[in-house]
Amino acid sequence: MSTVKLKEILTPASRWEAPVAGTRYRQLGVRLWGAGAYEREPLDGAGTKYAQLNRVKANDVVVNKIWARNGSVAIVPPVLDGAVVSNEFPLFEAGPRLLPEWFELFTKTADCWDQCDKKARGTSGQNRIRPEKFLEVEIPLPSLDEQKRIAAKVQEAMGALDRAAALHAQTVADFDRLLIALAHRDDLTDEQKRERGWRKLRLGDVMHLDLDPVKVDPSQDYPNLGIYSFANGLFEKPPISGLATSAAVLNRVKSGQFIFSRLFAFEGSYGYVSADFDGFYVSGEYPTFTCVSGECRAEFVYAHFKPERVWQSLSAKSKGLGLRRQRVQPPAILAHEAWVPPMPEQDRIAEVLTAQRNFAASDTFKKDAEALRRSILSKAFRGEL
Repeated sequence: MSTVKLKEILTPASRWEAPVAGTRYRQLGVRLWGAGAYEREPLDGAGTKYAQLNRVKANDVVVNKIWARNGSVAIVPPVLDGAVVSNEFPLFEAGPRLLPEWFELFTKTADCWDQCDKKARGTSGQNRIRPEKFLEVEIPLPSLDEQKRIAAKVQEAMGALDRAAALHAQTVADFDRLLIALAHRDDLTDEQKRERGWRKLRLGDVMHLDLDPVKVDPSQDYPNLGIYSFANGLFEKPPISGLATSAAVLNRVKSGQFIFSRLFAFEGSYGYVSADFDGFYVSGEYPTFTCVSGECRAEFVYAHFKPERVWQSLSAKSKGLGLRRQRVQPPAILAHEAWVPPMPEQDRIAEVLTAQRNFAASDTFKKDAEALRRSILSKAFRGEL
């Protein structure tokens, strides 16, 4: 497949106009890594420092001077026809030899990004790519019929990947929905729960604060964990250097504990310590709790805290200066009332949580899907589709 320089198929688009005070302008932005154009916040003509704005048209090629090296290049979609950009976003019209769908695919390739990166290097102003340098970028260019055929084939494959991604996301979400349903049983009345052996208790009746403080040794590094927001579990963080940390004491966590972040409880930072994180260390901002054997499982407590309504109710009772300073303290957790199911039902929650964790551990979908997308695009521009 032959290649051409963009200057052979693109021409600068100059539709400049002076902004008018009181006139509302739709603004266009360009996402990184070929993710396309989007509509930014509207602009009043009196609120811009630019003396001229350029009016875009559907199927224009638009480039972000600063971030072109990171794939900030796009085709203007019809929905953004008539929006404006500043001179930081050069516009180009495509000639008759270029299909917009073909160029859109090109913006998603590492080849496009790498060429833009090389053309931007060494220039002044944060490595901005100059329009004339952008036009030196080379693109494989088959006939229009071939562009149309290959683009349709790629879009069909990408659509299949998008559908697979949606099903994958649904599977992930289904685990959470099942955990919440098992932990709350909103389909049952309070009386039905009592009849089934559920008990309305303070969490402090079935678990207690359990800290294992360890004095920091400057010569040691300590494995560290964090807690995702929205009760999405734990993740490994870089180790804490005993020499670099200002903490005199760290808390060692144990498998089977319930853990939360005092500072980020308002956004659902609750978790369950699985065996993978046994013996990790956290700061005093992450209190840990141990459940009474035969009465409660930490997996249930974690599932109980998954719904936003639960952790928002606790955050509303917390104290601090502003929303992001509202720490939830351990006594608030222990005073929280919950319907606690019988142990067999808690065991079922633990089984589902284990299945969810095993799924996540073996899940390479996102990595594999991204590799497949790159492979499809690479084959397309090598003429192998």
